[in-house]
Amino acid sequence: MSASKNASEKSFVFPVGVAGKRELKRELRRATDPERTIQAFQKTHSLHYMMSKAFGTISIPESQNEKSSATTRSSKKSEAEKESLPGVVESLDTDSVMTFLSHLGVTQYEVHKRISDTLLKQLEDEIRKTKNDKPLLDLLSDSWSYAVTLPELRPIIWSVLKQLGEKTPHVVLKALAERDEDGSLKHAEIFRPLPALLKKLVWEGDWVARFPAESDQPPQSFLEECEKTLLHETIYPLVEQYCTNPMLVESANRPFVASIRERRMLTTQRRALTSSTMMEKAPTAAAAGLLGSSTAGGKTSNDNTARANARQQDNQSSSKAIAQLRVFLSDSGAGATTALSFRPKLLYALMTMLIARHGIQENPFLAGADYLHCTLVSDIMLSSGGPLPKAYHHVHELARIIDECVQEGSVSNDAIKNIQKALREIFLTDHDGPADTPKKDKEPTAIKGEEEPGSKKEEVSMTNALQRQLNHIITAGITALKESDPQSLFLNPVTDKIAPGYSKIIKQPMCILDMEHKIDQNEYRGVDEWKQEVELMFKNCHDYNKGKAGQWFRGEALRQKKIFEDEIFPQARRLYQTEIVKRRTEEEDRKRKAMAERPDISPLEKATKKRKKEKEEFLPSMPSLAFMILTDPFFVRIVVDRVLREARVSITNGLTVPAASFVVPSLLQLLHMARWSTQICAIRAKRYFVPSGGLQLSEASDSEDPAVFVPYATLRQDLPLVLRLMLEAELDKRIVSPAGDLHDAAKSDETLAPQPIESKEWAKGQFLEVPMTLMQSAIIHYCQPGSTTDASLAVTFPKFAAGLVHLSRKKFLQDRLFFQCLIRAIVRHKAKLSKAARDAIVKAWIVWLSPSKQHRKEKDKGAMVSAAHECLIQLLNEWSSIGNQVLPRDMLLSFVADAVKAVSASSGPKKDSDGEEERVETLADWWNKTEVEDDDTNISIAKTAASADKDAPFGPVKKQYLRMLKHLPEATATQWKEEMGISPPNNDDKDDDGDHEHGESGENDITNGVDEDNETAGESHDNDSAEADDEEPFTMEE
Repeated sequence: MSASKNASEKSFVFPVGVAGKRELKRELRRATDPERTIQAFQKTHSLHYMMSKAFGTISIPESQNEKSSATTRSSKKSEAEKESLPGVVESLDTDSVMTFLSHLGVTQYEVHKRISDTLLKQLEDEIRKTKNDKPLLDLLSDSWSYAVTLPELRPIIWSVLKQLGEKTPHVVLKALAERDEDGSLKHAEIFRPLPALLKKLVWEGDWVARFPAESDQPPQSFLEECEKTLLHETIYPLVEQYCTNPMLVESANRPFVASIRERRMLTTQRRALTSSTMMEKAPTAAAAGLLGSSTAGGKTSNDNTARANARQQDNQSSSKAIAQLRVFLSDSGAGATTALSFRPKLLYALMTMLIARHGIQENPFLAGADYLHCTLVSDIMLSSGGPLPKAYHHVHELARIIDECVQEGSVSNDAIKNIQKALREIFLTDHDGPADTPKKDKEPTAIKGEEEPGSKKEEVSMTNALQRQLNHIITAGITALKESDPQSLFLNPVTDKIAPGYSKIIKQPMCILDMEHKIDQNEYRGVDEWKQEVELMFKNCHDYNKGKAGQWFRGEALRQKKIFEDEIFPQARRLYQTEIVKRRTEEEDRKRKAMAERPDISPLEKATKKRKKEKEEFLPSMPSLAFMILTDPFFVRIVVDRVLREARVSITNGLTVPAASFVVPSLLQLLHMARWSTQICAIRAKRYFVPSGGLQLSEASDSEDPAVFVPYATLRQDLPLVLRLMLEAELDKRIVSPAGDLHDAAKSDETLAPQPIESKEWAKGQFLEVPMTLMQSAIIHYCQPGSTTDASLAVTFPKFAAGLVHLSRKKFLQDRLFFQCLIRAIVRHKAKLSKAARDAIVKAWIVWLSPSKQHRKEKDKGAMVSAAHECLIQLLNEWSSIGNQVLPRDMLLSFVADAVKAVSASSGPKKDSDGEEERVETLADWWNKTEVEDDDTNISIAKTAASADKDAPFGPVKKQYLRMLKHLPEATATQWKEEMGISPPNNDDKDDDGDHEHGESGENDITNGVDEDNETAGESHDNDSAEADDEEPFTMEE
């Protein structure tokens, strides 16, 4: 009561802010001890002092300070100050404080919130200042159970975990990754706000908890177990985003291309991060992806702009996926601007998942987009912002070399050597034991027909090279001699009629005409020989013209000789010496360059090794990663092309393979390694082998080892047959084509035509994927415009088609990628394709669809639902869209009828379990039980065999038939359906267009098509239908 009375009687003014600063300045000017003055000013201007002075009380801290300082020297002064202060000691009771604050309009919640925030902030500051881990661990242990249920305490957990960082206990990381029964994250509220580093620690802890050591599970079971981890849930969607990128899929699904330029265009999206600018900007873009998804832009009115924008988005999606993966795998956070190295455990986990994914693949090694995860392995290796672990060094080098080859569109000899060097370090070196010492590379030897520098052969070669220039120099000297001899005294030979007794005196006559004759015969070997003959010519003149009568002739000879010795010959000798030095230097440089450019390439040695487990370090199987990088579809494409280019050069120059080629065995070895990559990855390379180069079978047991006899059979048996077909294709251009140089000779001599290859010459073994791929590539090459003529294509295509059947035993009927690339090559001829070539292609294609006793047992559903059937109808649709010049409507129906007959025969008859023959399923049966969306009747090349609907295998085939029917008049289409036995369509199966005749083709047609006005241009081909009706379906002779 007294305190309030005193406060009401006297008002106090407390200087604060600017006034307080002024008072402090005045005190400091008068003070002798600034430190004491500042301390006293802080004490008298504190909030407690002002409150106590205003209310006439003494604050508890001041009272306690006074009591504690009673024993000091200034105790009497403090007591005096205490007595001078009015009022009693303030107890600062919480109730009175809360009552006072309530009068000021401050709620209890605000007070508690302010106090708790202040305490939490101070606690966080203390946590950040703590250098010892033990109190942090104790605090984490004490507060964990409360933080799980009380959200207010979770910031403490986050602060402690952030301060611990890499030292966070494994049990805590495991607890953060726990899941409920429904599969959701149990402590999601605690996990989500964690910084990027702690999330990565949780991923690692969860992975280590499930896979403490290298798993021995089969790949499929291992992937199913991986799906339960947080890492798989976070990272694998990015893997799928990369592997399903439309532009990458489309580029990868063209394994056979025509030129290096086209390969470079298709590999624009091969590497997601190729420039330093993108490498710097990618983490920032990825950080945005971590925070939230971007919104799609509004629909534009311009369709072309919309498609361009969509394609640009597809172009960037692979880059975004790589950038996000790099952020997830590295130590950098979402907002980091500098890329750091990958975390070994996360990199190991991702690579292990990709290895398992490759191990479950059943497709051949040329599977296109189905193997884009192999491309992703190289991308991840090359996108690291810092150094990779030491064990990845050689794999990273291999990925870098292959990336350069892909960007160039070809494999150079230097690249092959560098690839082999990296593979030797990966395959033939054991980390935990002594290294297998590879054989020392042989020194380059001189090419046959060439000698080392300084040999006798070099001198002859040098003289021959200089002969023409020497003749020019001597001819110029003789011209100068003629100009110095105006009377032509020495031009012609001297006879006895002109000079009596000349032959008796002069035994070796010489004149300028004789010198010119020797020049024509290339008899001079140097300018010194010519000088001797010129001097002989002048000596003969001096010897014959004796006495006073010959004085003028002798003087003329001396005059011309002096001109020759002083002017003509010195200049000729200087020119000759300069030229000989120049020629010799060029020759030596050429020889050195030839020796340097000669590829010192030999296949890797055949080896079989057992990989030792890495128990302590988290390292994936490096041989498995190397096999996957070699299986990159973009790299396999250019290797196949290089093999065929070497083969074409060899057969054109009359050489043999591999005797004349130093690179073909090594390239085939790389293809065989890619072919066996899935088997190696299925066992995680616990036991792996390097296939031989196939040059020889050194031991009898090698005939039973696939790593030896398969490469040998490919190089020595299969490849020569492919080369023989290629040689026949080159001869067909010269024999069959009217403009060929052997065309007229072939008419008179039929033996010039190549004899067909007998079926018994083709291999009957297994593992024929590599030679089959080479055969397919050769077929597509000779179907390209410019590689052959229309006339020779009609002869060449059936030969290659028959060879492919014998080599693969019709196992290629489901190879959609091959047929799509073949269609692209054929339709490039457009309207220039001849009728003979068209008929030959269709007949050979129908042979592929036709049954045979040799292959009937290997068919399940026959050719009815095969990619060959689908693509044949697609090819006919492409020709039909060009116009009647290529395929009239009657011939279209005739070819379709032959195709239906062939596929129907290949589908049966079959026997049931009782041994009775079942009814053959016809085209109508498949048609009626298959439903497709009628608005999408075109199959894009971006679709692969893996993406086909297994429940409706006839769907793609039916879409092509529906596309064909849209180009036909309604009456013709109805008649065709009746002939095939197809029931009338339901309401949901009718065409939306109504008018079949003027229906549009699909948006993704291989060609843009030709206007239907061209139908009248092909009236001359109307007789094709009559010819086709009389022909029987073309079948292969057994």
